[in-house]
Amino acid sequence: LLPHEGKMVQNVGNKDTVGLKLILADKNDTLGAMKAVVRKDGDAYQKGIRSGDYLESVNGVEITEYCTYLNLPTDTTLRRFVFRTPEGMRKEVEW
Repeated sequence: LLPHEGKMVQNVGNKDTVGLKLILADKNDTLGAMKAVVRKDGDAYQKGIRSGDYLESVNGVEITEYCTYLNLPTDTTLRRFVFRTPEGMRKEVEW
């Protein structure tokens, strides 16, 4: 039984984040639990997020596992995402 019900891809769900999906990082990956997959014509790409960037936190909640992301409150209108490149550069974006 997988805590994420076997899902490997999580759509980031609102009309502004079209073009951004999150995938589970490999279980041996020490840089983060989830990675971005970004479409080049999407809002996330325009905001500087690139495929392979790791999701570090959402609204100040550190994302250390997939279940943490799934259990985030969905009633907020603004979300502040912090991503980190594999090289360690931090990127903050708001939707």
